[in-house]
Amino acid sequence: MKVIGSKSEIVWIKNALQNSCLKCPFAKECGKQAQQDVVESGHVEKTCDKFLDENILFIIE
Repeated sequence: MKVIGSKSEIVWIKNALQNSCLKCPFAKECGKQAQQDVVESGHVEKTCDKFLDENILFIIE
């Protein structure tokens, strides 16, 4: 997935997407990663913000 916008638009879309799990195309994969993190370290290492950054290409124009 790729999102193109100004710096303020990218900040806005990231805030809108974070923790909006309902109908998120990454929800299953993200949840699986969170469960794995808890098993391995006792807490979630990869936050929603980090997960989105790794799975969506944000391009500032």
